[in-house]
Amino acid sequence: MGSEQYGTGELDDEATFCDVVLHVGNVDVPCHRAVLAAVSPHLMQLFTADDEKSLSRQQVMSYKLNGISRKAL
Repeated sequence: MGSEQYGTGELDDEATFCDVVLHVGNVDVPCHRAVLAAVSPHLMQLFTADDEKSLSRQQVMSYKLNGISRKAL
């Protein structure tokens, strides 16, 4: 990586390093579990429970969120 600086927008556009996909309505939103868990106790609990069940953290987790809009997310 040269002297170029990258904003988070470029990472979002490419879903770089995303390790979870939230399905909201008919939209798939690639996200970062660490960021979501840091701001949501509910998601922290959900991700922690799934980590205990999962044998591999290499896979991208997927969750369908009902009753929430993409804008609210």
